[in-house]
Amino acid sequence: MGTSVISSFAVGPRGPSFFPDHQKRTSKKTSFVHCQKTGNNITKTGHFASILSETSALSRSSLAADLVVKTLVSHSTSSSGFSKDEDGIGIVKFLRGKSFFITGATGFLAKAYVNGQRKGRIMERSFTIGESSNADVNGNSPSSVALFDVEEELNLALRSAEAIDSKPVSPKMKELGLQRARKYGWQDTYMFTKAMGEMLLSSVRGGVPVVILRPSVIESTYRDPFPGWIEGNRMMDPVVTYYGKGLLPGFPVDPNGVLDVVPVDMVANATIAAMAMHGTSGKSEISVYQVASSVVNPLVYGDLGDLAYRYFTKCPCLDAQGRPIKVEPFKFYESVDDFSSHIHREIISHISSSRMPSPNGKHSRAVDNFCRKAVERAKHLASVYEPYCFYGGRFDNSSTSLLLASMSEEERQTFYFDVGNVDWTDYICNVHIPGLRTHVMKGRRQSS
Repeated sequence: MGTSVISSFAVGPRGPSFFPDHQKRTSKKTSFVHCQKTGNNITKTGHFASILSETSALSRSSLAADLVVKTLVSHSTSSSGFSKDEDGIGIVKFLRGKSFFITGATGFLAKAYVNGQRKGRIMERSFTIGESSNADVNGNSPSSVALFDVEEELNLALRSAEAIDSKPVSPKMKELGLQRARKYGWQDTYMFTKAMGEMLLSSVRGGVPVVILRPSVIESTYRDPFPGWIEGNRMMDPVVTYYGKGLLPGFPVDPNGVLDVVPVDMVANATIAAMAMHGTSGKSEISVYQVASSVVNPLVYGDLGDLAYRYFTKCPCLDAQGRPIKVEPFKFYESVDDFSSHIHREIISHISSSRMPSPNGKHSRAVDNFCRKAVERAKHLASVYEPYCFYGGRFDNSSTSLLLASMSEEERQTFYFDVGNVDWTDYICNVHIPGLRTHVMKGRRQSS
């Protein structure tokens, strides 16, 4: 995939706009799954614009509370939902009259990166109990790699926590978790414990059908409840924001590598569709869906760096004096060591140029401390993200594509999750970064 070419550019109220793709996506009539209980009937909602205008005056907390208690309403013109010939999966029929537990915790979802350090095309299959991720790395066969004992790993964690006398316990437990994870082929404790969760679920489910949904890197909404909504810094966001603020010249990442990204509303919609598909089948099976883009629509790191540069060049952050922060083209470092050897000089140079000099022409102690913390933060980000920045796996989503194909046209419009059709130039520049600045950076100057 070559570097994206931008043919036209404009700056609007929410940042730069790339045409014609942005106009095409936002001008399309988008229906909203309104969720107010109306007895046993299914009624039509208004289009997205009317819903947005009605809710725009609400506070974030009241809007969130409103969304939690809503139940599903189709945008079909028929009071009985989809007609028999157009049922597809029958999502609305399945969900009607049911109650669901809704949580904001990510712990209820698996992750595509739960596959550890496997390389190449990674298929949608479940883990067997004790299976090591090392089995598929460097030509290893499953029989040549020792299985690990999930129960013993859990007991080891408990015994270790009890044996640690010093406070705080957390740093030592993090070190132990990372050591155990990497021994068996996982990048970090987070993915290691996700894998163990899948294994335990598989071993104790009995005859209960199970659906495991593995999204990749979840980022801001593509469409619903409105484009660009996000809470907190997701995986790529600290790098993007620090780069825009001039605190990172680049990052240790393979420019030809792929960042597997999926918008959060597509994850939610795929979850709903998978529930409906398997909730009525009655089959005692484990089904795995990887909601991912790296095979069907890869976002190349080199393209992402180029898009970030173009965005912040046209819509820069401001420094402490209210001056636009000039960013240089995004740099790609070959390794964390290469990055660490350059980052101190790069950050010192930027901060020195953006701060007023002290009367004696030397940096103040406050500026020196700021530089030191910025360098430490950058090195920490690099060490945490290193396994993902040079990741060699690509997540197959054949089952997810079949799930989408099983849906009726109306279901696909309402519960949209076709990540293969996402235009990354439009999404990154017109949706995600503007949403990040609005909902995470809160529209502040973001001075350095």
